[in-house]
Amino acid sequence: MKKTGILALSIALVLASSVNAQSVLSASKPGAITSLDTPVAASPFAPNATITQGFELVGTATSTGANCLLDPALVTQGWFAKNNAAPVGTTCVFNGGAGTTFPAQAGTPTQYAALNFNNSVGTGSISTWFVSPRVTFGTGAKLEFWTRAAGTFADRLEVRTSTAADTGTPDVGTTLTDVGTFTNLVLTVNPALTVTDIACPTTSFTALASTIGGFPNTAWCKVTIEGAALPASGSGRVAFRYQVTNAGPAGDNSNFMGIDTFSFVEGISSAPIVSTPRAGSTINFSVPVGGTTSQTINFTGGPATLNCTVTGPYSIPAGGVVNVPGSLVVTASGAAGGTLTCTGPAGFTTSFALGSTFAVQAPALNMLGMLALLAGIALVGTLAVRRFS
Repeated sequence: MKKTGILALSIALVLASSVNAQSVLSASKPGAITSLDTPVAASPFAPNATITQGFELVGTATSTGANCLLDPALVTQGWFAKNNAAPVGTTCVFNGGAGTTFPAQAGTPTQYAALNFNNSVGTGSISTWFVSPRVTFGTGAKLEFWTRAAGTFADRLEVRTSTAADTGTPDVGTTLTDVGTFTNLVLTVNPALTVTDIACPTTSFTALASTIGGFPNTAWCKVTIEGAALPASGSGRVAFRYQVTNAGPAGDNSNFMGIDTFSFVEGISSAPIVSTPRAGSTINFSVPVGGTTSQTINFTGGPATLNCTVTGPYSIPAGGVVNVPGSLVVTASGAAGGTLTCTGPAGFTTSFALGSTFAVQAPALNMLGMLALLAGIALVGTLAVRRFS
């Protein structure tokens, strides 16, 4: 145990929830930074980023149990935080850079998101989540952020993604080991919990389960994640998970770490849409303007055989025959609309416009083998630039 002689002081300070967390850092964790170093030159957000966040206001250092008290502006933008530590400590996610902790990567010293050993108490284990607003994954998606730790006691950070739907409250589970719907582990910083300082990565991470062997603790480092490391389609969230075992003020691990200058470039989804529409239902779809886009339409229901034709700047495979359940590839080129018509057994005929909203009519016979479509022209809203800096 590296904290011999200070354990009583550490526990007393943790129990005093009114004490500022950064002040506790210096008293409870010897080796924490004892003076402010000089911030590096401010780095811009990623070009064409649709979501940016400089964490000017994050929240207070204190939280009540698992309830993390984020700044209302962050909550409005869709950010979420939760402390699943065992036992739960007195801090969650807060503005760093005060007292003896290092300054922000960009902006004034306190303008970044920080997490520390007081996320748990005594000798505990930490699992604290800091989750982004909903984003669109797909071709061209890119995540950039900056991170660093204080060193001396080992910290660990996971980056995870989820494509699950939610109504504003993402599912990060309720227990220490639970990850909820964030089952895609993208990157782990310092998986072995060492105190080794590392050089900043020079290339982006493009595969799941990537690792950085230590934690940068003498300078901020930029981390870039793209390609196959991110989901290929759909919408969802990015989660930072501060995950440290043998942690807390009396543990051998956990100290203080920060996240700053967050950018997400939203992607273009090209995966098929699957649906089973009923009479009178409406399906909305959109694809990017310009170029040629091929999309797969999945037909569900059946069994049935459909014969499909298309008009406008669209093409389908020769014959246009679809055995339901099955799929059909529609290729769109140009900016004009068209119509896809599919005819099957008696009473099974449907026609809808490509590049717009369309309604599906149920067949006269009880054969509801119908479809979802993704092909067309105007993208409304999905690529609207949202800057939350």
